[in-house]
Amino acid sequence: MAVRLSIAAKVNLIVLFAILITLAIVFFTAVSGLSGLRKTNLEGLTKILMAERRAKLIELTDNAAAVLEQSETNQGAIEAVNAMRFGKKNRNYFFVVDSEGRFLVHPEKPELVGQIQMDLRSRDGKLIIREIISRARGGGSGFISYMWEKPHDKGKVGKKLTYFRQVEKRNWTIATGIFNDDITQIAEVKEKIFDDNVKDNIFSSAVFVLMFAAIFMVVTFW
Repeated sequence: MAVRLSIAAKVNLIVLFAILITLAIVFFTAVSGLSGLRKTNLEGLTKILMAERRAKLIELTDNAAAVLEQSETNQGAIEAVNAMRFGKKNRNYFFVVDSEGRFLVHPEKPELVGQIQMDLRSRDGKLIIREIISRARGGGSGFISYMWEKPHDKGKVGKKLTYFRQVEKRNWTIATGIFNDDITQIAEVKEKIFDDNVKDNIFSSAVFVLMFAAIFMVVTFW
């Protein structure tokens, strides 16, 4: 009996050792692979967030363009779009220019209304209005990205993404933009949540395996 118990104990220890070694290999493999997974996931999240913002800008601008097209008079169209706001604290707005680069709507800087701004440059040297009108001519639309001073955070410059499209009925171009330099920060927050969930799952799996090993030891000795 003593010999048989000794053999059982040895087998039990060997099995337990194998389980612990396997658990350690799985754990360290998962942890080492987590950094690569995190980088891939962060890039994926950034692309998804950017795609969502692009789609939102298109939807909002198309709705505002429809207002311009359906308004009976130019003045009525201008007043309607001038009052349209969206985003956090309704800080985002639409601006409208004619084919000569003259501002017809600019809620943030009403002093620009009536002025031709073909030579308006961004902080990174882009001729924003000139490029928008050139690309929108003939019913076109698209995105333009440039560095711009944040209106509610004086002195700070951020990367702004603007979507534009031509309103053929009036030969105007309407556009709106949002600062997207916070996308990386948002993606990192989401990635941290994902990272924490993965670590919790790894820990839970390790606890389960250890509990199984303990139960296996008790049953085998018994």
